[in-house]
Amino acid sequence: MSTLKVDNITGRGSTGFTGSVKSEGGNTTTDLQQGLAKVWVNFDGTGTIAARDSLNLSSLTDIDTGRYQINISSVFGNNDYAPSFTCGFEQTAFGRIVCYDGAFTTSVILIRTSLTTTTEDMPVITGNTHGDLA
Repeated sequence: MSTLKVDNITGRGSTGFTGSVKSEGGNTTTDLQQGLAKVWVNFDGTGTIAARDSLNLSSLTDIDTGRYQINISSVFGNNDYAPSFTCGFEQTAFGRIVCYDGAFTTSVILIRTSLTTTTEDMPVITGNTHGDLA
């Protein structure tokens, strides 16, 4: 058996690279393009908010206490994406995230953070979103 090691794979044609991989058990396949997170971010939601690290993020907006706008660089093709976020205090207490704190758009994800029923800023907010880019 041979091993192929490469630094980059580039697809041919207008649609770019498409492909699939076998599942861990080997019984099914997963489409690579559909399985990748299209946006992810790790940011501090207190004081002057700032991303620690991210992918496909153009900027963050602090709307109000515990309310944030995640601005996407390469927008989604439709409003049917699937975000998943969590928040907390340096892993000592985990809060709740309410995604879609407003209308669905292809370029913005709106979230709200809280520990109880009160909306509040969180020092650790992380999340990723899956969906089809435009």
